[in-house]
Amino acid sequence: MKRLIAILVILFYALTLKAQLFQKKEFYPGLKKIIGKYYNGSGGRGWWSLQKMDSLGRVIEYNSYRKRKLMGKTFYQYNKNNDILYKVSAFDINRPDVVDTSKYQYKYANGRIVCQKQIFANGDFNLFKLIKQQDSVFTYQNISCNHRPYKKQYHISERRVILTYNKNKLIDKEEVSTDSTKTTTYRAYYSNRQLKHRMIEHAPEEKIKGVYLGSPGSDDEYYKYKYDSKGRVKIFYRIIGNKKYKIADYKYIR
Repeated sequence: MKRLIAILVILFYALTLKAQLFQKKEFYPGLKKIIGKYYNGSGGRGWWSLQKMDSLGRVIEYNSYRKRKLMGKTFYQYNKNNDILYKVSAFDINRPDVVDTSKYQYKYANGRIVCQKQIFANGDFNLFKLIKQQDSVFTYQNISCNHRPYKKQYHISERRVILTYNKNKLIDKEEVSTDSTKTTTYRAYYSNRQLKHRMIEHAPEEKIKGVYLGSPGSDDEYYKYKYDSKGRVKIFYRIIGNKKYKIADYKYIR
């Protein structure tokens, strides 16, 4: 349970900061640190994070805390295209003696990722390969390979991921499994390119609605932000139905 909470409390960070196929790249030139405080989580109070940047403003270290106790520490290395090359989980409170390293491999064409492979420490991998492009619609084949030692076998799953862009912003993400089940995520943005609305649809429709753990969540969410004098996100809100939740606030240190 602790591991689940630790993962969910940094959900906003994961969605907005990491690069690669499905997230935008973020840079914070001139900054040394970002401190985030998180609210409305099921794990109680006292959750916060400390991010450290390199000279280009890329996040190279992420630390998560519960009050004064370190819960996790992760390091990042990047390639010349500013995509993650190595992700090193140096500490996890649930597995304090284990260090996990994931390696990323890429192929590029016309400034875009056409093949991305994440290789985990145990040899499992997650592969995305561009198989079709039509205007601003890109179709990727996704293959995941997972070792199941208790069965002495590998499990391979496959699906198609279709990304639709408008003015370089990802507006639709459609995931189609081999059994024809489909999940589509729609996105709308503010004029400053911050995410405004995210809606998820399932086909066929789920009989039992998914449950969001760790913080308020829904398949239909709106987002609002307060900014500092330099236009950086200072406070992040999630709106579900008629309720507005404060999720996080951030402090930027030069």
